[in-house]
Amino acid sequence: AASLPPAIVDCLTAALGDGALPGEADGFSDAARAEAGKFMARAAMARSTDHANVLLEPMPGDAGGGRRMRLALINDDMPFLVDSASVLIAAEGLAVERILHPVLTVRRDRDGVLTDVSLERESGEKRESMIYVELERG
Repeated sequence: AASLPPAIVDCLTAALGDGALPGEADGFSDAARAEAGKFMARAAMARSTDHANVLLEPMPGDAGGGRRMRLALINDDMPFLVDSASVLIAAEGLAVERILHPVLTVRRDRDGVLTDVSLERESGEKRESMIYVELERG
């Protein structure tokens, strides 16, 4: 996490709260959101064109012995990604505790490394879907 650009982490942290619908961020403390922003930055930092990134790990500080997990899905923005992800998660018998879905303007270098991310919709710029899910095993 030390090598993650602070501006990218800060933007992703803000995005996980700013676009949340009523109830989606209930119980999501500032500290938890900051940790989730770092997690999302790790998942998003390098991505090949036309390939989704997926990162799954136990929730930090999970006292339930690994019973809670978090999932990041980073992809080009397109319709029905959240619905598709939710169906796949449910098919595995996992219960979704929280799902947040910011769509952000991104810039990547020639190697697919994330160089900039913005909450603003900028004309002609690439948009990526960044889905954050907290799960409890079913």
